[in-house]
Amino acid sequence: MGVGLLITVGFLLILLLIGLVFTYAFSIAVKKEDAVTIDPIPTLIEKEMKENKE
Repeated sequence: MGVGLLITVGFLLILLLIGLVFTYAFSIAVKKEDAVTIDPIPTLIEKEMKENKE
């Protein structure tokens, strides 16, 4: 019984570690700041300029 419990706890710790590494790597890959840098949010002035062109 003790060996099975030890294996189960070890398995759960390994899964937790893998999940944490995946979450960390995913958060590094998807940065909120990059979304604004790559595709900036249009400002009110830019919207007005587009409306005036039409």
